[in-house]
Amino acid sequence: MGCQKGDDACFSDEESSPRVQLSPFHMDTTEVTVAAYTQCVHDGNCEATNTEDDCNYSKAGKQEHPINCVTWYQSKKDCEAQGKRLPTEAEWEHAARAQDEDIYPWGKTKPTDRLARFNLDSDAGTEKVKSYPAGANGLYDMAGNMWEWVEDCYDSDIYKSRSGTMTSKPHHQPKGCPSGRRV
Repeated sequence: MGCQKGDDACFSDEESSPRVQLSPFHMDTTEVTVAAYTQCVHDGNCEATNTEDDCNYSKAGKQEHPINCVTWYQSKKDCEAQGKRLPTEAEWEHAARAQDEDIYPWGKTKPTDRLARFNLDSDAGTEKVKSYPAGANGLYDMAGNMWEWVEDCYDSDIYKSRSGTMTSKPHHQPKGCPSGRRV
């Protein structure tokens, strides 16, 4: 996990590159669409999301866009209604990499407007799911377009031993701050 020290796309707390062992898991190939989330609401398993400003829920022409403006709790409930769960941060990062040392789902090439929706400062909003090629992992939109929720919350110290230094042994199924606050 993490990235290589000195990489210009790397934040200082990501430079540790700890070794992680994960059990097999499955991940959907796309983000949850507005249509799928709306169905969960209609089935009585999910609650409607915010509809203001750039929120996609109940907006014309956004049915095949990813649902946005959902809280962690709403996202978790949607997964559970489908008999699924949110991935852990470690699972998400593993799934988002093309190969172990790659930074992006498609490899080492920096993002372009042909690979991902990455200029999120624009007022254009989201793109439909599958608007860009799948990464080498077969998953769509793992970089750009939307941020995704994960089961656990961020913990900068999760890979440190009790002595406060990085450990060299692999971490099995790590989960960050299980009692952390989610919004």
